[in-house]
Amino acid sequence: MSLKYKVRKAREIIDGFGPADREGLVRICQDLRTAEAELQTAARPLLEICNTRCEGLCCRNIDPDSLISLGDMVYVLAMDETVFPAIQAALKEEKPFFTSKCIFLKEGVGPCIFRWDVRPEICITSFCFSEVPVSTEIARVKRRFFKLRWYIAFRKFRFLRRFIRSNQSP
Repeated sequence: MSLKYKVRKAREIIDGFGPADREGLVRICQDLRTAEAELQTAARPLLEICNTRCEGLCCRNIDPDSLISLGDMVYVLAMDETVFPAIQAALKEEKPFFTSKCIFLKEGVGPCIFRWDVRPEICITSFCFSEVPVSTEIARVKRRFFKLRWYIAFRKFRFLRRFIRSNQSP
């Protein structure tokens, strides 16, 4: 899967949700955003080191397609639709092979185009050094992403079940 596919599919998933499912999605995403904000607050000393010592090296040496999931894109777009044009512009730079930097860094060096409290799972839960001081917060964020992925998958199964039932002959 390419990032372009994941973004397109995320939009389809979000647009395909009815009002009740959309409300559930937003509730899960808001809970996840709260967990991310708590992690960012707790990790402030670690992020300072990241910004001063390695200067975001981990963001510049990745293959975003292998790290950013469909669930990440659903989360980002559900919580901040205004980032969509920036994502589309960044996707024009997507290469089919490994690149040395994340395409979501402004001008290839940063900062990240995603809001500080709405980032993909791997981007918010990975550090270049010991994560022990924030392991509780990281676990909380990972659990929320897991819940989001299950919510999306469950909605697919529900839609499929309705589709099969509506196409069965009496």
